[in-house]
Amino acid sequence: MADRLEPDKVGQERGVPMTDKRVTAATVLLSALMLVGLAGCGEPSLGEVAGRESAMRTFTVSPQGHERKIPAKGSSRLYLLAPRDQSKVLRARGCSLDGKTLKTSHASLNYPNSKGQTFFAFTQIDIDQQGDHKLKCDQPKADALMAVLESLS
Repeated sequence: MADRLEPDKVGQERGVPMTDKRVTAATVLLSALMLVGLAGCGEPSLGEVAGRESAMRTFTVSPQGHERKIPAKGSSRLYLLAPRDQSKVLRARGCSLDGKTLKTSHASLNYPNSKGQTFFAFTQIDIDQQGDHKLKCDQPKADALMAVLESLS
């Protein structure tokens, strides 16, 4: 009878109760399944983000109505960005490309500028044709604007 286990020691192995091992194994399995499931939630990979950013060209834009030439090499999307505090008060109708008014942007695009300030998209327009396009913005509440051209082809 000396080698019989006492009731509170049943299922123990190396000092860890079996129920704890089962809970730990189930937790690890569920965590792994959740990570695999969340991996496909539509978030871009780091490589996709880096590739998208490297395909973008940036231009400084005067907010005081001066014309800026934007050279597009094909199908593209042009975003206008401003510092965060200003991007919330600027309006798309104050900017035009080849005389066509830009639309309010709902893109979550933001871009760091050289002065340590992040710019946020407030307006955008799709460009269908290759060539030089004329961008003009009259945004009296803006101190600085940045245009970002993203190739779609």
